[in-house]
Amino acid sequence: MFFHLARFEIAEAFSSNCVIFCMLPAALVMALYHAYRYVRYGSAKLNKAETIGLYIAIGILVIFGVVRNIWPIDILVP
Repeated sequence: MFFHLARFEIAEAFSSNCVIFCMLPAALVMALYHAYRYVRYGSAKLNKAETIGLYIAIGILVIFGVVRNIWPIDILVP
């Protein structure tokens, strides 16, 4: 997926891994926010809402991986 994004092939990147493709903008925003917070205040500790969001994202990725590899649904298979 990242190789397709590097070549600006958006449709192919989405078809390679749709879940990570959809989660990538939020992950980039959170990474930039935490980098800013660390540089500005010296702390990058997650608050409760961010921790819950992280666990939800991990759960979505695990469920997607299991569903994609066990049940071959046409939209999930690259």
